[in-house]
Amino acid sequence: MRWFVDALAEGDRMKVGDLVELSSKGKRIQWCQKFKQRTGIVVDVSTQDKRLYTIQVMWMGKGSQWMHRDYVKTVSKG
Repeated sequence: MRWFVDALAEGDRMKVGDLVELSSKGKRIQWCQKFKQRTGIVVDVSTQDKRLYTIQVMWMGKGSQWMHRDYVKTVSKG
């Protein structure tokens, strides 16, 4: 059963190259305000600590920033 839980968690992970935008939680964070209405590309995923699942996002016109996974979501297709 453990393999099933790990597989579900793995499927939820972002990959390098995914397009992202701020999630509703990210929009409420003060230092993330400069990324509102922006699209970014995931350029790196930290695998050091699963609790602190962080990703590096290259924001269009704003540079790159390391942030927690909860602050971004994938861009919907359509």
